[in-house]
Amino acid sequence: MKIIIEELTKSQRYHKRQMEDNLQQIKNKEESIEILKVANEKHVAAISEIDSYIGKLQEHGKDGS
Repeated sequence: MKIIIEELTKSQRYHKRQMEDNLQQIKNKEESIEILKVANEKHVAAISEIDSYIGKLQEHGKDGS
């Protein structure tokens, strides 16, 4: 019976360690996703600003100036 308890205890430690590792990976990936979202917001803003400038330049070009 002692051997069974020892094996179950080892198995339990293994699964707890794996669960903790998985939780840490989830946390790290969530942080990475947030960083990417912020970076993408900056890209969206830059694209919008560039689109605006392109539109203004195209309109300005139509005036013959």
